Amino acid sequence: MAKKKYYAVKVGMTPGIYESWAECENNVKGYPKAEYKGFATLEEAKQYMDGESVPTQDKDTRTKQDNKSSKLGRSDNMERVIDINNASYIGQDEVGKGEPFRRIIVVAAYLDGNHMDEFKEIGATNDSKNYGLDTDKCIKIGKELTDFTHFTDCKNGVYKNVKLGLTYSVYSIDNGYYNELHDKTDKLSADKILAIMHNRAGYNLCNNLIKDEIRIKDVIIDNFISSSNADKNYAKYVAKEKYRLDISGVTMHYETKSEKKYPAVAVAANIANYIEALYVSYVRDSIRDKGGDLDAHGFSNGIDDVQYAFDEIVRIYGSLDNPDIEEEFKHTVYYENYLKCGKVSQRS
Repeated sequence: MAKKKYYAVKVGMTPGIYESWAECENNVKGYPKAEYKGFATLEEAKQYMDGESVPTQDKDTRTKQDNKSSKLGRSDNMERVIDINNASYIGQDEVGKGEPFRRIIVVAAYLDGNHMDEFKEIGATNDSKNYGLDTDKCIKIGKELTDFTHFTDCKNGVYKNVKLGLTYSVYSIDNGYYNELHDKTDKLSADKILAIMHNRAGYNLCNNLIKDEIRIKDVIIDNFISSSNADKNYAKYVAKEKYRLDISGVTMHYETKSEKKYPAVAVAANIANYIEALYVSYVRDSIRDKGGDLDAHGFSNGIDDVQYAFDEIVRIYGSLDNPDIEEEFKHTVYYENYLKCGKVSQRS
């Protein structure tokens, strides 16, 4: 008898496909009317999760299927056509990548297709880059989507806008922590950090939707991975994560400029953009309270813009390596140069 390698939990604490009986048992033990089954191949487990009948196969047939799947990786699943107005997919996007005075914010969003006209009416399905950071349009859309009014409202977690049929997950870290991770001895790459953040934001959202009996089949991530093998690299980056989207019964998709095609990705991008705008306002208010002025600072990555901000912060705190603030800027591309010569230039 073939050894069971995959356990598909159709009804349980966290439905999905697991690679050990221990994980499966944790999701079904004591759960009322749990539905689960073990399979020798991943393909059979997926068929079971999708409600398809799983034919009995001999060992040779299974081996051929497994070999075919291993050659194709996850790209064979990209052929699935996704109805952008349905309610079975999640869209994800992020803003920021370690610039001074900014955050890294990942948002995963689920849209009820019955409210699509309302999302379009407020402009939430348009590319957030059309509006830019900290603009009136960005703020108007963000408020309607989230009801956030201050950066301190934006804790990491899952939120709902019942009126719009919107559920979304936020996962954010400050640029100081990002750069600390990036500059560790084992060199966590920018892509790996973002992959882990996307995985956590998406998994938290999927897990929350399950409680509302909503099954997600596809996750579309606006591709941030600098490689043609995005699917394989993503799986490699999140391999050590305890809970992973790519083994939870969903199909992962990575597409560039996906916010132009998928409304859920556009909504996620608009929420992320708005949260960063709230963070910018929060930083400006903090500096203003101490007698400084960053109101004219555009919070861009431009050398002149960063130079102005650093000079203003030094004027207030006396030094950029003041313990109260230095963690925010440590290891950015400008930090060491400014400490050495008082001028901003990019690190080579």
